[in-house]
Amino acid sequence: MKHKTPFNPPQYDPNRLLNTIIRRFGLRNDSDLARFLEAQPSHISKLRNRRLRVSPELMIRIHELTGIGIREMRSLMGDNRRYCSLSRRNAYISGKLGQDQVVDAHLSGSMAER
Repeated sequence: MKHKTPFNPPQYDPNRLLNTIIRRFGLRNDSDLARFLEAQPSHISKLRNRRLRVSPELMIRIHELTGIGIREMRSLMGDNRRYCSLSRRNAYISGKLGQDQVVDAHLSGSMAER
C-alpha cells in the first residue's frame, strides 16, 4: 500500500480552520467537531495531520453549517490565492467539460477544444 505524501505548502494549515470552528461553536474536541461536520473522526485526523486536503465539498458543508465564508476559510488555512482553477478531472466531474473534451485536452496537452 502506498502512503500519500502530506500536502504541505509553507502557509497551509487546516488546523487554524478546525480550531476556529471548535472555538466558535463551543465544541470540546475533534470528535465533537466530526459529529458537528457530519464527518468521520478519521477524516478530521487526516486533515489535522495533512494527509488530506480540505475538499471543496467539506468547505461548502462548513459554510452551510457555520456561515463562515469560503474566503474566510481559505484565509484561515493560509490559502491566499485570488482564484482557483479546476483540474482536468474535476472539470469533467463538475460538468465544465465533456468527456471528449477532457480526452482531447489530455492528448493535446492543453485545455483548448479541438
